Amino acid sequence: RIAISYYRTYGVPVSVIRTTSVYGPGDLEKRVVKDFIEKALLGIPLDLHGGGNQRRHFTFVKDAVKGILLALESKDANGEAFNIAGPKDYSIKEVAMIVKEFIPDTEIVVTEARKIDVKRGKLDISKAERILGYKPEYDLRGGIKETIKWFLDVYFPVLGLKAKRKVLI
Repeated sequence: RIAISYYRTYGVPVSVIRTTSVYGPGDLEKRVVKDFIEKALLGIPLDLHGGGNQRRHFTFVKDAVKGILLALESKDANGEAFNIAGPKDYSIKEVAMIVKEFIPDTEIVVTEARKIDVKRGKLDISKAERILGYKPEYDLRGGIKETIKWFLDVYFPVLGLKAKRKVLI
């Protein structure tokens, strides 16, 4: 709101970008996609809190960057707020199953639900599509596959780690 106020009051060119559940190569934060891939590669079971039915609109990092660049390049973006997200929402269980597809020996364990877990996190990207021409290119499966490759080629070697599970990529 403050940024938009500066645009309206002083003409400072500004756009607000809201993303959700960004994941992908280079992500060092403890987020579900990174957490699941890392645990699966190390042979640690994946915890599905409350069965993993919570839903999120996951955004692959390349799609997030694309949305930001489109907003920076668009004159129509000044004074506007945009949601930048992936093409659809997925459950946490679906994330685990996609990781298991690429790392088949992954163990998945259902654990007790946590109060912190939001049941649904979804953003409407129609405004970004309409004004910026934003269209996410990565579905969750493709993004997870690329992220696993990064783990194997970059992240694990830098840390001196080796995958303890067979990977199908």
